[in-house]
Amino acid sequence: MIDQWGIPVRIISQPSGGWWTIPEVTLPIGVILGLLAAPVKELVKEHVIERSRRRRANRELYDELGAYLARFAAFKLREEARIKPSAERFDIELWQELPRPYMPHFDYFSGREQQSIFLRMDNPRGIHYLVQWLRFVGSTYRPPDAMPYAHPDPNQFRAFCSDVVSGYTHFLNSKDSSRRRITRVFNRQREDKSIPFPIPAGQTARHKSRHVRRSL
Repeated sequence: MIDQWGIPVRIISQPSGGWWTIPEVTLPIGVILGLLAAPVKELVKEHVIERSRRRRANRELYDELGAYLARFAAFKLREEARIKPSAERFDIELWQELPRPYMPHFDYFSGREQQSIFLRMDNPRGIHYLVQWLRFVGSTYRPPDAMPYAHPDPNQFRAFCSDVVSGYTHFLNSKDSSRRRITRVFNRQREDKSIPFPIPAGQTARHKSRHVRRSL
């Protein structure tokens, strides 16, 4: 280009891509991003794995608790109906099981190796309290030295049922999500679709029996 005095003038144009397209700038940025890529990917991977484990823990522990409640509710209804002539006999086999809650997933996830997952799942404190309460109630009304297949006293059985309901009531009232999860599992696991959910919404926990409260 020639200016008004006839002197040639060279015009240097501005790069169209902005300052970040200049090689002296893009090269360091590329190196930095390359160095950060591996740690970022690893963090994302760990986050995905941890979330997957937490979801699995939630699913399996709530399945255990909901299945126990479904068996308990059916057992309780059958016992309450035993006065009828056509009622079934006392389910002594289930009485051997219910006071000894088998919770392998709880034992696994609440153990030392998986404790970090357990503490991040939904309502871990409530789950821990409920399982310990169920086991304590069971050992109180059917102690380890009890005679195998011995039938419980009617008052003893009613007290056991009352304390199981009390423990679940306390748990379900501790967090809304716990009630929703347990209700879904209960509806899926119950023997008969006519069996109602045994813990009414908004019900407050009953006072624990004196014998159990003193021993806890």
